[in-house]
Amino acid sequence: MMINRLSPFKLAILSIQFSTIVASSSPESRRILQPTDNIGQIIRSQRSSNGKGFSISAEKQDGFDLTFDVIEPAITGVTSKTIIKTKRGRSTASQPLGEDILYTLLVSDTSTSEGAEVFALLAVDSQDNVHGIVDTKNGKPYKVKQNKGMKATAEEDETIEETHDWA
Repeated sequence: MMINRLSPFKLAILSIQFSTIVASSSPESRRILQPTDNIGQIIRSQRSSNGKGFSISAEKQDGFDLTFDVIEPAITGVTSKTIIKTKRGRSTASQPLGEDILYTLLVSDTSTSEGAEVFALLAVDSQDNVHGIVDTKNGKPYKVKQNKGMKATAEEDETIEETHDWA
């Protein structure tokens, strides 16, 4: 039996490759998350109700919200047998994720007009922490994060100096 061993970078590449397989969602049924909504809990409820995509609002430093459409890809490359390595001090522990642990990716929902204007790649860990990037067309890239129990925030990524024409 083969066990998946994926680094976060390889996981992101797989997600991008498979993001074209995502199911579309109609704007009428799209849930809009506020910065205070727990993204991990929303994913769990979406899975149980067969929901497909939603809009995330993250609070920017200027007081306005960055809003973008995302969807969980049909195939993320993460399974219950995916091995996660954690390093604590000098020791390293490896273990499979298991069936009940949320660990997934969210990508831009290109089936909506808003989603087609944004490149988004977010990772959600088993403790409902969210980290990722959002690059708006003709805009600035943002680092998006939400730690469990906190607001989703978007901070300009100042490491990228020029805008990308990825259309």
